[in-house]
Amino acid sequence: MIIALRYVGIDISKNHLDIFDEADGVPRRIANATQAITQQVARWQCDALVVFEATGIYDLALREALRQAGIQFARINPARARDFARASGLLAKTDPIDARMLAAFARAMQPAPEQVADPARGALARLAKRRDQLVLMRAQEKNRRSEADDRAMAERIGRLIEVLDSEIAEIEADISALIKAEAQIADDAKLMRSLPGVGPVACMQLIAQMPELGRVGPKQLAALAGLAPSTSTAAPSAASARLRAAESAFVTPFIWRPSTQFAELIRSRPSMHDCDRPENQPNSPSSPSPGSC
Repeated sequence: MIIALRYVGIDISKNHLDIFDEADGVPRRIANATQAITQQVARWQCDALVVFEATGIYDLALREALRQAGIQFARINPARARDFARASGLLAKTDPIDARMLAAFARAMQPAPEQVADPARGALARLAKRRDQLVLMRAQEKNRRSEADDRAMAERIGRLIEVLDSEIAEIEADISALIKAEAQIADDAKLMRSLPGVGPVACMQLIAQMPELGRVGPKQLAALAGLAPSTSTAAPSAASARLRAAESAFVTPFIWRPSTQFAELIRSRPSMHDCDRPENQPNSPSSPSPGSC
């Protein structure tokens, strides 16, 4: 007997969730709170695909409840949801309508369920995001200091820059410690750093922002990084042609080449069984180093 998959769409706001379950066709609203969400999720068992838009911190309780219950879910880009709504003729926009639209999106598009999160990679991503924020703040303050026409004000800004320097150094130390503490991440980082042009910052960002590295092919990686080619029938302007040339020369090599090289490198990494083969002697150039498996 084949159990039909039920499709559930959820529109998320700060204080409540609007839910549309195709199995009963009845829209409902619950509080965006752990107890209410847990009670609702318990009714779906494991035969549902739940789809909702990515909303930052407001979907944390929902994601955790779904993971605990073993229910598949997909977080989608809000722009993708609106494109689907327009294509379906659903121009009205209310929370219940959005929930119904997301359920229809789940049935029609069959989005890939989100994979189980790796806590270590999640922590690394949060540290990397905070580091980016602080680096941006430091760059802004440096610009302000260079434009300050008052010495006292420049000194005030300089003191803030020193605080930011200290905080960035502390976060980078935490990132380094986390990478070394997790065997799989440390192994990935070692492989990635062996590629030409990949430094500690690029390595950290690629591991944190692209957990798919080493698990999907180069074309999928290019699509994930937003570097997949797109066709256009319109004749490009001179400005757009220059922009594309600059992107090909600088942006694409920085992201695409290291990531795709790493994908190939990690796929060729020896498995546990390879370490037991007689031909893999420690002195062989192609064999893994002691302790690598």
